[in-house]
Amino acid sequence: MNITITKDKKQHNWKKIHKRIVKDTSYEFLGNFTDNTKDITNYYCYEKETNKPIGYLSLGFSTEYHRFYGINFIGILPEYRRKGIASKLLFFAKKHAKKEGYLRLFTVYSTSESNVFNFNRKHCFSSESTYVNILLDSGKRLYFCPFSYYDKNLKEKSSLLHTFKIMFLRL
Repeated sequence: MNITITKDKKQHNWKKIHKRIVKDTSYEFLGNFTDNTKDITNYYCYEKETNKPIGYLSLGFSTEYHRFYGINFIGILPEYRRKGIASKLLFFAKKHAKKEGYLRLFTVYSTSESNVFNFNRKHCFSSESTYVNILLDSGKRLYFCPFSYYDKNLKEKSSLLHTFKIMFLRL
């Protein structure tokens, strides 16, 4: 399938498209969160022949991981999955990160989604660290808390929402 990747939203309702993309995934339940990824840029993916929106890619650099460029999100509409589109978006991300002078590309995925892990492994990402999302007894959510810190300090004072892994790819 031929695709076009651009920063242009092209008059589509991307909030509605995003809801369809994340339905029944761990991202559906995360809501809005802030982490340490900065200067996020969205790239929108369209079917070349029809100009129909297919998905998008969010990229940004991390202040925590010096000179690491991150994939904040890759999302494809369900009817377009398993057609090589995510691989094309990943290739775009690698090329863009390398062009910008970054040494590594990182991504974060939910450990409950083995298909994402397999996709990342297929594209030579390696596992690095485990993070958790937790709900503190005070009702405040913490996103991307290192598992080791949670295990030592917060396990008794919170409930576990999700477990995530961060994976890296040398460019």
